[in-house]
Amino acid sequence: MAITKGKKPEKVSLINLGCPKNQVDGERLFADYAQKGYAITEPEESDLLLINTCAFIKPAVDESMSFIRQAVKWKKQGRLKKIIVLGCLPERVGEELREQYPEIDSLIYKDTTCSLEEKGAPRVLTTFPYAYLKIAEGCNRECTFCLIPHLRGRYRSLKLEPLLEEAKDLKEMGVQELVLVAQDTTFWGLDLKGKPLLIKLLDAISRIGFPWIRLLYLYPQLIDEEFLTSLKSIPGVVPYLDIPLQHVDSKILASMRRGQREKEVRKLVELVRTIWPQAALRSTFIVGFPGEREKEFRKLVDFIQEVRFERLAVFPFYPEEGAEAKSFPDQVEEREKLVRYNEILALQKEIYRQKNKKLLGGTELVLIDRVEGDYAIGRTYRDAPEIDCLIKIKANLSPGAFYPIRVTKANIYSLIGKIDKEGGDGKKSSFRTSETDRAVFSSD
Repeated sequence: MAITKGKKPEKVSLINLGCPKNQVDGERLFADYAQKGYAITEPEESDLLLINTCAFIKPAVDESMSFIRQAVKWKKQGRLKKIIVLGCLPERVGEELREQYPEIDSLIYKDTTCSLEEKGAPRVLTTFPYAYLKIAEGCNRECTFCLIPHLRGRYRSLKLEPLLEEAKDLKEMGVQELVLVAQDTTFWGLDLKGKPLLIKLLDAISRIGFPWIRLLYLYPQLIDEEFLTSLKSIPGVVPYLDIPLQHVDSKILASMRRGQREKEVRKLVELVRTIWPQAALRSTFIVGFPGEREKEFRKLVDFIQEVRFERLAVFPFYPEEGAEAKSFPDQVEEREKLVRYNEILALQKEIYRQKNKKLLGGTELVLIDRVEGDYAIGRTYRDAPEIDCLIKIKANLSPGAFYPIRVTKANIYSLIGKIDKEGGDGKKSSFRTSETDRAVFSSD
């Protein structure tokens, strides 16, 4: 126990790194320590520091190591008593981490956090007014660039009833936007009942009454006309589709072991634009994958220019130890990867600029996340928390509330706006993504 008679409770804090799935694990462990009697505080003031790490690619490892080194420094200075490291880094390097930094008191592996998950342990929310609902752990895919199956194990859908109970708890805590996450969200239920059941899960969650429900990491292979038609009909589901495609060239897709060819990728994009034209389409791409010559890269550039994704992320290929593609022939030079990465970034910036410019003078329903100085910071339905764009409003607005905001200035990654008193009364407004609502939400 952290509490001893006559003494103040020890203080615990959490540093969350990496993906939202990892964040949910950290929030559960954080709550577990709070239930043991620790007082929750900020990292600079804590006795026990939990560092929830990511180790997916080299920049993530570097970031995790940087925070560990900072914690070790604090401990040597007497500002910290204990350091506990969890997340993907212990799964990747194991006890080597404590050999390198003996100041680390303990490593917590996924079995511990999965056990808390199975018990339906509570969470200390580190986000608001949105929260993540992790619906599955692990992955069965065999993408040659990815370490997730090695780090997190095989895909395991969390069961329906505990997920609904957790969602209800989050709604009671005032969460306005529920973001469903898994390594492959579309796969949910297949390991439980032999078929994907994500639509069933969403139907049940929608009845809880969240204004916004957002999906991340929709694997492309399981998205078809029936899925999209069903998805857009569910109340609360925002018109936002996060579909990591990784590339468009058939040779590169085969080498990545993505299970699709160019024509199937193009057909999927056409299907999205036809069935749900209002949806903001987000994707992720890798440049500099082994075997990607100028020809294949140009095809990717042309594809991005043609599709004009509303949101896009790009990464240079990292030859991670343990990933099959590290040993592939025809590795691309690091300098060339960076050139290609910067070209895609520049292209997408121009697409953002043009799309945002078309929003000028229009009114957007905005969820306020926080206040920074004189500005309220919020998001439109096109923007997932922490990863997409923002809208800033110089006004005294309440986090967790929705407001009609008229766009007055458009930047590349942000908008500036003001309360639209003609389009609404400026007060808190509710939001349901009914078909009527969606008529307003045009991506262009």
